[in-house]
Amino acid sequence: MPTKFPHSQNSRVAGVAPGIDKFVGIRVRVRDIAQIAYNSFARRTLFVGAEPQDRYDFISTMPKDSSPALQKELGEKLGFVAYRETRVTDVLLLKVKNPNAAGLRHPTSGQIYNAQQDGDTDSITWDDQPLSRAPELLETFCKMPVIDETGLNGNFSVGVKWKDLGDRDPNHDAMKKALLNTLGLELVPSRAPVEMLIVEKVPH
Repeated sequence: MPTKFPHSQNSRVAGVAPGIDKFVGIRVRVRDIAQIAYNSFARRTLFVGAEPQDRYDFISTMPKDSSPALQKELGEKLGFVAYRETRVTDVLLLKVKNPNAAGLRHPTSGQIYNAQQDGDTDSITWDDQPLSRAPELLETFCKMPVIDETGLNGNFSVGVKWKDLGDRDPNHDAMKKALLNTLGLELVPSRAPVEMLIVEKVPH
């Protein structure tokens, strides 16, 4: 439904826990709803034509099959459907530069897994998750897909913070420095085939 908070500057998507298909969104865009409905990352979603900027609230917490139900609602209520297509595009490769970094800690029990923007501070935090899930959070801040090439197995607990410089930091150097200093990881520009989610408007 159209958001109940049109004048707010904040938006939020919250999931119950990693791997559980239940979400709530407040003042989010069609892009955000499509990503959750079709399980796509932030920078792997493309729109055919202009991307809508209207804001919506949604709840997707059915006992099972929440994602297919949300896809159906996205089509019936807002007129958007999506399909997947592989395209060669600019990417960032996540690689290990310092395998002994102190920030790559042994996993501690917990359910935290999020990317946050709090004022002028950005952060990624998770408990007991593999590095293969890092791109999902990093792409919240990057302008392109991130591909895990760390080759590190097992789970880790991670916490990284950096200063959000906005347009003054187009190459995300602050984030890259924080990843290297804390986790010993680097982001290397490249090109690669990536499965993208293509979203288009269909006539009602």
